[in-house]
Amino acid sequence: YLFVASLILTCVGGLTLSYFVDGVTEIRMTFYLMLIGLIGMLGGAVITRGITVNGTGILHKIIGFLHAIISQVGALSKQPILFIKVMLIIGFSAGIHAAWFYQTAFILGIEVSFAGIMLATLVFRILMLVRFLPGNLGIQELMTSIVFLGAGLTLEEGLLIAVFNRAASVVLASVIGLAGLYHNFRYF
Repeated sequence: YLFVASLILTCVGGLTLSYFVDGVTEIRMTFYLMLIGLIGMLGGAVITRGITVNGTGILHKIIGFLHAIISQVGALSKQPILFIKVMLIIGFSAGIHAAWFYQTAFILGIEVSFAGIMLATLVFRILMLVRFLPGNLGIQELMTSIVFLGAGLTLEEGLLIAVFNRAASVVLASVIGLAGLYHNFRYF
């Protein structure tokens, strides 16, 4: 449900925003590819709705995945208020994420537009759904710096912002986590 809502918000919002920012052709093409993939996935789910495949093979898993998507999209369409609330929460979260990246760039003396950072953040949030390592340590920073190329930054500037944000996240999580651990230590 959240994945489909994130894809819809990212594709529609990102495409709309990309036409107000100059020099983001790569990001615009990424949004178009994502939109084509989303439409293809939903179309495949509709086409395979009546098909059942027995077994545990790859075809069974793909059709099962497509059926799960169509049922989730059906649930989205039956509860428009819930869908709007979810979209607002996802949009608010993306805005905070973009503001964090923008503020980091500002602190480091890197000039970039907020709209460019917002576009890169939308792509980044979808890419982070793919996990290779716990926390995607190192991979997340590399992916962030590559996505920020589309926002007009250099690879080095994007990497600097990503590493700075990772360090801030670790420090923040450690401070809050240690306080929470100390507060709940009697339960261990």
